[in-house]
Amino acid sequence: MILVVWCDVKGSGPDLSVADQWQAFECPNDAAQFYERIRQRPGTYNANICGVIESTDYSPTPEKQAGAVRRELTRAITFEVTQ
Repeated sequence: MILVVWCDVKGSGPDLSVADQWQAFECPNDAAQFYERIRQRPGTYNANICGVIESTDYSPTPEKQAGAVRRELTRAITFEVTQ
């Protein structure tokens, strides 16, 4: 299981708020692609992609899945730089 976790900024001045968001993925490639979209979206305060170490809800992320996410993110970054 791979989690994408981010904060959305809403409003401004005294009405400014930050809302925590998250989405779980079974597929490392889907997680990496979603992370890239969230990371570049206006209004995203921060974005993180992470594996599950221990959880009452999700199975821990195998190292193989974490490696696949790293490869997909490297591919996406390389594509951005060369375009």
